[in-house]
Amino acid sequence: GVGMPGHFLVRLPGTATYLDPFHGGELLDERGCEARFRAATGAGAQVAFDSHLLATATKREILARMLANLRAVYLARGAVADLEWVLRMRLALPDAPASHISELGRVLTLQGKFLQGAATLERDAGDHPHLAQPLQATARALRARLN
Repeated sequence: GVGMPGHFLVRLPGTATYLDPFHGGELLDERGCEARFRAATGAGAQVAFDSHLLATATKREILARMLANLRAVYLARGAVADLEWVLRMRLALPDAPASHISELGRVLTLQGKFLQGAATLERDAGDHPHLAQPLQATARALRARLN
């Protein structure tokens, strides 16, 4: 897998040939990848394109990218149950954005899962000391909604 900005590609092992799984498996050389990059990102000629944009992605990077794409889709659709599982999976990976903790709390709240949301925020507050105070305050507010 190649996590090119704006578009995911697959490199054929041991070659400089890339496959675009989102365009019928079209085969691309580096010039074709650059054209796809510029089309996907809107980057003009002033933005340099070179092989560092075609680096092989790790399995973790591929999974994080897939989850980020799913998060965007479910956010746009307002599909909070689907968004919940995506956020839970993303938070299970190292280097997950801390903002996803609060987002998961909001998603649980939207589903009326106040106790689950509070417990999640309190648990994750311990892993993020710089966010502990606001996460704990939000957890208390969620518990208060049960009255």
